[in-house]
Amino acid sequence: MTRLAFHRPPRFAPPEPSNEPVTLPLPPEAGKGRNAGGWLAMILPVLSSVGMAGYMVTFGRPVIIAFGLLFVVVSVGVTIAMRSQMRSSNRRDARRQRARYRAHLEQARGTARANARRPARGQRGQSPESGEAVGDQHVP
Repeated sequence: MTRLAFHRPPRFAPPEPSNEPVTLPLPPEAGKGRNAGGWLAMILPVLSSVGMAGYMVTFGRPVIIAFGLLFVVVSVGVTIAMRSQMRSSNRRDARRQRARYRAHLEQARGTARANARRPARGQRGQSPESGEAVGDQHVP
C-alpha cells in the first residue's frame, strides 16, 4: 500500500447563526379617524359665512346682498379646495409611509438571508466573509 503526501487544512467550526430575533415594525395604519375634526373645522366657517350673508340680505341693499352672496361662494370654494388639498396630502403621506415600510422590510429580509447563508457557507468550507473556499491556497 502506498501513501500519498496529502495536505488537508484542518476543518474549522462554522460560525454560529445569530439567535437574535429580527424585529419588524408594525405596518402603517390606514389613516383612521384623522379627518374627523377636519370636517368640523371646515364646515364651521362656511356656516358662519352663510349666517353673515343672511344678515346682509336683511339689509335689503343690492350691493350688500351681492357682497354677502359672494362671501358665501368664496367660503364654499375655499372649503372645497382645502378638502381636496388635505386628501391629496393624506394620500401622499400614506404612499411615503408605505414605501418606507417596504424598504425596511427589504433590508430586514436581506439581513435575514445573509444570516441564513453564513452557516451554510461555513459548512461548504467557504469563508463567511469573502465567499472564497478555505484552503484553496497552494501549499508547497
